Amino acid sequence: MTRICRKSEELSTDWTVFFPECHLLAGLQTIRCRMDRDRGWCLALVHLADLHFLDREKQQSQLARLLSPAELERFAAFRLEKRRREWLGGRLAIKQALLRLTGEDKDVRTISILPDEHGRPRLTMSRPAPVPSISISHSGTSAVAMASRARSCGVDVQEIVPRIERLADHIGEPAELALLAGAIAGANNAARLTMLWAAKEAVKKSLLPDQPAFFNATRLREIDMDSTGSAVFRLACTLHGMRATGATIRIHRFDGYILAFTEQDHA
Repeated sequence: MTRICRKSEELSTDWTVFFPECHLLAGLQTIRCRMDRDRGWCLALVHLADLHFLDREKQQSQLARLLSPAELERFAAFRLEKRRREWLGGRLAIKQALLRLTGEDKDVRTISILPDEHGRPRLTMSRPAPVPSISISHSGTSAVAMASRARSCGVDVQEIVPRIERLADHIGEPAELALLAGAIAGANNAARLTMLWAAKEAVKKSLLPDQPAFFNATRLREIDMDSTGSAVFRLACTLHGMRATGATIRIHRFDGYILAFTEQDHA
């Protein structure tokens, strides 16, 4: 069950503007969403600091209202508190995104997300085919998930940290880095590199889940800026045994973070 949440969250304005909807999942967890009905996707955000019930005596009974039996077993195996919050935040975010996308109001315990052989989140839920594609990411204080009617999707959130500048040669080739510097003049180098990193991570999740050297399989070809100042990256991707294909990634900058997401209807 979900309902609109009237309580204000302690998030910066740029997060709350981008994720304008506020819901309570199973009456327990605050989750923010952004829905695009025309394109057929939903993004959801969990502020990890809001997972207060992890520290309460009623934790087990509350978790049992949010997770499937298989998810509960998986969650119990985590020992580090940071990992527990990241994993749980991602699962709750994707469950809310799925409910918004499908327009259903079902028991969230009937939705189960467990890793497949590549470590990708695999969705099990009782609904007619086709089942939506999903993607999950977390960084710093946030977990973000995407549900899409496209054949595949990818989302990535990355905290902007100065040490990423030491990885510039790993993230992009000179031509890519030059394109970044010319097109994203209003951001510092760490922010620009984080944009490229997040874009390539999102493409990997959507198109290249079984390709470990995905940075070498993707090339930034074009950058456009939309009317809000957000960026649209276009990458060329080389798949195993296939011709190169293109991917469009939308990039948004928040307070110290980069969010990138994409959807693909490839065969």
